[in-house]
Amino acid sequence: MESQKINQGGEYEEIDLRDLVNVLIKQRKTIVFSTIFATVVAFGVSLVMPKVYRAQMAFEVGAVDGAVPVESITQVKDKIDQGIYTNLVKKAGAAVYPIKTANTAGSDIISLTVEGSDPQGAANFLTKVGELVITDHNKITASRRQVVQSQIEANRSYIESLRAEVKKPGKECSSEKYVAINGMEGRAIDIEVALAQIKDTSVVSSPTVSGAPIKPNVMMNTILGAILGLFFGIFAALFINWWKEGSSKKK
Repeated sequence: MESQKINQGGEYEEIDLRDLVNVLIKQRKTIVFSTIFATVVAFGVSLVMPKVYRAQMAFEVGAVDGAVPVESITQVKDKIDQGIYTNLVKKAGAAVYPIKTANTAGSDIISLTVEGSDPQGAANFLTKVGELVITDHNKITASRRQVVQSQIEANRSYIESLRAEVKKPGKECSSEKYVAINGMEGRAIDIEVALAQIKDTSVVSSPTVSGAPIKPNVMMNTILGAILGLFFGIFAALFINWWKEGSSKKK
C-alpha cells in the first residue's frame, strides 16, 4: 500500500516535470525572444556607457632619522582618504576624482588609485596630489637638514677651537682635552650619518593609465543580460500558460 503511494507520488512528480517541460517548449518563442532582447539591450547599453580608465602611482615616504618616517603612513593615508589634498587640488581649479590608497605592511610606499572617464585628467590629478604630499614632507626634511647641518658646523668649530688650544706653544694640555677632541670627532661622525639618513619623500612609480578601459565590461554585461533575459523568459512563459489555463477554465 505504502509502495503504491510512493510510486504514485513519483509518477505525479514525473508528470509535473513533463508538463513543465511541455509548457517551456510551447512558449519557446517567448523565452528565445526575451533572451535575445535582453542580450542585445545589455550589449548596446555597455557600448554607450562612459568608458572608465584606471590611473595609478606610488610614492615612498621619506625619513628624518634613519627609520623614522617624515609622517606616519597611517596619517598620510588618512589625510589623502579624507580629501585634504583633493580639496587643495579642487581649489586650484583642477579636476578631481575619488581616490583610494593602499600600503603594504612593513613598507613606506603608498600607492594611489583613481578611476575616471578622462585618463589624462586622472593621471594629472594623481600627479598634483603626489606633488602636494611631497612638498609638505620635503619642507620637514629640509628643516631637519638645516638643523643637522648647523650641528655639524658648530661641532667642527668647537673641535677646531680645541685643537687650536692644544697647539698653542708653551702651554701644557691635559689629557681631558684630547679625550674631548676624540669624543667630538666621534660625535661629528654620528651627526654626518644622521644627515645622510635624512631622505626626501619621492615618487617611485609615476602615474600610469590602463591601456584599455576597465569599465564597462561588455562581455560580462552581455552574458548577465542573456542570463537575466532567459530567466525572465521562463517566468513569462509560465505566467502566460497559467493565464491561459485560468481563462479557459472560466469559459
